[in-house]
Amino acid sequence: MPVTKSAEKKLRQDIKRRRVNLSVKKQIKLITGKYKKSPSAPLLAKVYKTLDTAAKKKIYHVNKTARLKSQFAKMLVKKSSVKPLIPSKKTTKKTSKPRHA
Repeated sequence: MPVTKSAEKKLRQDIKRRRVNLSVKKQIKLITGKYKKSPSAPLLAKVYKTLDTAAKKKIYHVNKTARLKSQFAKMLVKKSSVKPLIPSKKTTKKTSKPRHA
């Protein structure tokens, strides 16, 4: 238990901040879970928004949010990309005249 008044106030602040931080983390977990199940552009925007909010409030480090945003963007590209066609073999240009040595 805190002894001084300032320590009591600090404890109250810490409890309040923890409650807010956990709610933001829970929200991120919920939205990212939905996004992982079915990636889409509108959900990606929501994920970006919540991650940016967490970075702004210093709940997540800026680099962590950047890394997560990059991973989620890759997931969307991977899901939406069409399988490429099998490339045709490159043919060499044939000359009509024989080469002289």
